[in-house]
Amino acid sequence: MKNRKLTQKEQSNTKVAIKKRTYRKKVTESRTKEALRKHNNRQSLRDNGIEQKQNKRNNYNLKNVFENRTSKHRAVNKLKNSLPLTPLKRVATLATYLDKTQSPTVRKLQKLNIVKTPEEQSDIIVATAVLEDIKTAINASKLKRSNESLRGMNTIIASLSGEEATEKKCRKRLAMKLNIPIRRISGGRRIRTRIMRSDHFCWSFTKRKTRADALSEDVKRQVYEYWQKSGISRPTGNKSDVKRERLGPNIYASHMIHILEKTQTEVYTDFKIENPEINISQRCFENCKPFFVRPVRQKDRQTCCCRYHVEIKAAFKACMSFRKQILSEKETENIVPTNCPVFRDIKDLYSVTLCNTEDRFYDISCLKRECNICSVDNFELLDEESDESESAMDVKWEKFEYINFNVKGGKTVRKLQLVTKETKAGVLFSHIKELLKTFPFHQHKASWQNEQFKSLVSSLLFGSCVCVHDFSENYRCSEMQELQSTYFQKTEVSVHVSIIHRHAMLECDGIESTEEIPYIITEHFYVISPDQQHDHFFVHEVRKQIYEYLRSISYNTTCIHEFTDGCPSQYKSRHCFGDLSNTFSDFPELNRFSRNFFETSHAKGPQDAAGGILKRQADIAVLRGRCRIQNAKDLYDFGTKSLTTTKSGTCRRRIFRYLETIQRDFPLSFKPVNKIRSIHNVRNKNSEGHLSLNDLSCFSCENCSNDLGEECLNVSKTGYSRVHMMEREHHLQSNNEAEISENTLPMTSLNKRAVPKRNILYIVEGGWVFSKYFSLIIYYGCSLADENYKELTSQL
Repeated sequence: MKNRKLTQKEQSNTKVAIKKRTYRKKVTESRTKEALRKHNNRQSLRDNGIEQKQNKRNNYNLKNVFENRTSKHRAVNKLKNSLPLTPLKRVATLATYLDKTQSPTVRKLQKLNIVKTPEEQSDIIVATAVLEDIKTAINASKLKRSNESLRGMNTIIASLSGEEATEKKCRKRLAMKLNIPIRRISGGRRIRTRIMRSDHFCWSFTKRKTRADALSEDVKRQVYEYWQKSGISRPTGNKSDVKRERLGPNIYASHMIHILEKTQTEVYTDFKIENPEINISQRCFENCKPFFVRPVRQKDRQTCCCRYHVEIKAAFKACMSFRKQILSEKETENIVPTNCPVFRDIKDLYSVTLCNTEDRFYDISCLKRECNICSVDNFELLDEESDESESAMDVKWEKFEYINFNVKGGKTVRKLQLVTKETKAGVLFSHIKELLKTFPFHQHKASWQNEQFKSLVSSLLFGSCVCVHDFSENYRCSEMQELQSTYFQKTEVSVHVSIIHRHAMLECDGIESTEEIPYIITEHFYVISPDQQHDHFFVHEVRKQIYEYLRSISYNTTCIHEFTDGCPSQYKSRHCFGDLSNTFSDFPELNRFSRNFFETSHAKGPQDAAGGILKRQADIAVLRGRCRIQNAKDLYDFGTKSLTTTKSGTCRRRIFRYLETIQRDFPLSFKPVNKIRSIHNVRNKNSEGHLSLNDLSCFSCENCSNDLGEECLNVSKTGYSRVHMMEREHHLQSNNEAEISENTLPMTSLNKRAVPKRNILYIVEGGWVFSKYFSLIIYYGCSLADENYKELTSQL
């Protein structure tokens, strides 16, 4: 409030009055400045022919047509009243009128840019399409971090940020249309300005500025290739070892992983020795390392390799190295033999020794070396390669041999080991010729069986089921806090894994498999037991559990196809075949059954990974303290509780079954089967006791896919099948007597001290001699009238 005691002059000199006057003056100046800015802006718009906001619909050429706004308003109302009442009719009327290009009124409207001409409308369509294409290109490259994408992005932005966009003041709207910040438009204008003033290409200005001492592109490429050089790194050889690097959203670069054979410091030292003229630090050298090269790890060890492949690879490498050396010497003498090339891989080598084929599979007669046309002799050798004399050249190579090792107790055992040998060249090439007699058939069986398995699963018939069986390595129970004395006394648990492939069911899987759209479900079936004897009795119980599970989910199974490895005690012996011959009495609902065997050392697959998942997750749970696994029952409870559901797209669910004991009191002994090791397919088609045996399986031809295996179209690749009648083997023995192994050696003479007089012996003619109290088990290969029999009876 004013102080009433002060005069007017004194009041005007107070701080409050001075402050108010300053504020009013400031407001007045700002208002004057804003009014002047608006006036100048309107004047600029008039000079450039651009409409003002309040006259957006009017043109300055039409500004003075009406005397005032009232008359203009009356004319507009009169036009509205003359038009039809509905909006659609008004639009149709005006559109028809404006389509008359010959009308002076329409021409005047087009000239004043109130109505677009057909040419202008076409230009708008083209401009919209180009703008969308540019927007798509920008969206694809604006988030990438590579130098190439940066250069391309700058090139696109520079071509859009021209003088027209700046003068029309539409940079902001352009940035919104392209979905990019406006500062990128400004940056593109700067690049464009530099380009217009230069003779260089656009991309040269979009490169990043580098230091004067930076590495050149040639040096980087040389270092990059040096990391992949032989002796520095090598591929792991595993198809699944692939490294990916992210380049952008959902964009990756992938390459096979290489592992270093030296340390990174050793690689750098070797590079400096070989290239002393290149000045590069170790840090820069390591930064140029490819993303797929890494140091060696423990998991890079290749286990469960095939002996055939390892041995022939070593021999092939030594042979081709020796041949290269000989041919290089002959080239200097202008003597180049044309019939002895250097083969790139083993397939090229053994294809020379076989007849030509239209597909990638050869006839089985050629593979078994029964063909009169092809043979190993087609692999021609140089004179130096077949020379075994003392004057011949020496060569180093590797092969597997049995070596004697001393073990505990003063015993000696034989182990198979890869041994380095140094012999004459003729010995090496004779060795590889021996390998070529059997290796092509081995390779054919491995590839063919895997191909048939994939074909069977992909074209699985309704009512059929495919099971892949395998015993996983026994799980060793461990504690989080383990005593020293329990380290060597761990409880082992048997784990049998089966991979089940079947058609999906709506009630169980939430999706229905039909003939038009087949949908195959994959399940992991685990059978856990404390019984550590992995034999055909165990496998018989596993088959029963799988059969009961399929019945519990109402899956109408009429045919089961099994794929296993060739383990004799588990899947591939005369007793296993005898169990298969009784399939229809054990499982009445089945009318077809087959067991197929993968080739030796080529049965690794998802079943091994499934067993590893269970054991690994169990160990992790024990280490985290979530559970305590001390026996088979604990492992079963953990799997049922924690691993039933899966997050994988390849496995729908995991099923666990527990067997406390395995029943072995029923007779399951049969007579031997001839050439059982060469059999890879066993079929039983609703015939008790009879089995159809074949060297290889077939599910890819039309007849076999329709269950007409007797009329197979791939006989030339698989061979002919034979029917075998399984006969039981009867022994005169009590229930407490044990069955003798087939590998027991026959006795030709009897030791009197080996037969205790208190034991009762049972003699089978030409067969086994059993002891009731298990103190003597021998093979007696003579008849009852032989002199050895009389000697034996006299000892009793």
